Amino acid sequence: MSAPAPPCRLLIIGDSLADEWQAPPPPGWAVARHGWPGQRATEIAPRLPGLIARHRPQALLIMAGSNDARAAALWPAGDAIPAAATAIAAMAQTGTASGTKVIVARLAPLGPQPWWRQWLIGTRQSAAMAAIEARLQLPPGTARLASPNDKALRRDHLHYNAAGYARLAADLARLLPPCPVQAAIAAS
Repeated sequence: MSAPAPPCRLLIIGDSLADEWQAPPPPGWAVARHGWPGQRATEIAPRLPGLIARHRPQALLIMAGSNDARAAALWPAGDAIPAAATAIAAMAQTGTASGTKVIVARLAPLGPQPWWRQWLIGTRQSAAMAAIEARLQLPPGTARLASPNDKALRRDHLHYNAAGYARLAADLARLLPPCPVQAAIAAS
């Protein structure tokens, strides 16, 4: 009797949305999660080549850009929007070049915010998220993961609760490629 084949590997990289990912992986998949709360896509992108070399994933989920949008909301004269779009596209290109299936999470508008945050940022962060999305030039074959904008799936204005992550995981499972390791087992 042969030993079970190792699962396919999914690498999730990004900001606090990746850091807080709490859904179990789809059957046949193992997850390596690397999230840096508060960090921009430009700070996350340089880490990706080393993480791909270390984990050798079959799929990559990128969850970044919300902190870049916050920076753009607070400092509208800066370059946060084009820098974020460039960094996210570069991460997608790095994944594609390594032969990894790349999935980029869409930036959803913010949910209801506390009064002080509404006063400080208002709709500017949501507008910056839309501007980053509009500038993204992703490599062919890149899949997009919808980010639900249902307040019942959020624990605050940005982050998901357990039901939100379960919804993301179900949507992600439909975007993942067939697991070559599992396909080889089924064929034998």
